[in-house]
Amino acid sequence: MFAVVGCSFTRGERLFYHRYVDVNENGHFIPKDSPYSGELEIPKTHRGFRANIPIFGKVDDSNHMAIATIDDKRFQLDHTAAGLLSKKLNCEYFQSSGHNDGNHNQIKEWIDLSNKVSERKLDFIIWQLTDPQRDLEDVTNFWSKLNSISTPPEEKEKLWNHITNEIPQKTIGHIVELDKKCKESDIDLFVWSWQDDIAKLIKNEDYFVRLVHNDKWYRSFNHFKDTSKLDVELSQIFNTEDNHPNKFFNEVLYNSLLIKLRQRGYEI
Repeated sequence: MFAVVGCSFTRGERLFYHRYVDVNENGHFIPKDSPYSGELEIPKTHRGFRANIPIFGKVDDSNHMAIATIDDKRFQLDHTAAGLLSKKLNCEYFQSSGHNDGNHNQIKEWIDLSNKVSERKLDFIIWQLTDPQRDLEDVTNFWSKLNSISTPPEEKEKLWNHITNEIPQKTIGHIVELDKKCKESDIDLFVWSWQDDIAKLIKNEDYFVRLVHNDKWYRSFNHFKDTSKLDVELSQIFNTEDNHPNKFFNEVLYNSLLIKLRQRGYEI
């Protein structure tokens, strides 16, 4: 049994779009009459326009989750990296989502549960780091102060240090704490990141999960998106403004987790 925690990236937000529109394994929407049909690496000039999503295209973008059916949500769950991993390992898993600080507390609860209830003994936990600004007490007020011309320069410097240094360092401290607790409880902790700044700080740690594709590795979702030039967001292939990871990225993450598990000695 394992557990996964993160944000909507981990939940696979809107992956059910793939239920209605075919794309190739790299997430590219390819017109049926394209000379590149069936190919994986498609020049951007020969890819199709962003695909319209039947049913969902008739409803405002912000309401798509509200009209998703149980089967849509089941498809979404099955095609997350965690869903693919659960199927591969033939085991159950816990899933939760929130901000980094709250997820730190959730992992502590899971460790405690694993130690107390043998039927819920965890082999490993996967922690996806989300946007550090979500750990701010008041996000709107923070950015209002930082961007205000009336805020003194020295206060702006403190605010900027808080979001770019203090909060990430607090999160790293939580990771170190939980990695120790996991080891004491015979649980492996694996950490991957949506954003790149914090990934740069922990990329050499043993718990860190590198994203691997075509024999190249990437530090984070954003690093992969910006460097690989592949379509990894829903909005890159579907007619939506939603920038969550698509099915292709979840498969890359799943394969990267398999690599990490094998490095730790799991026979898969």
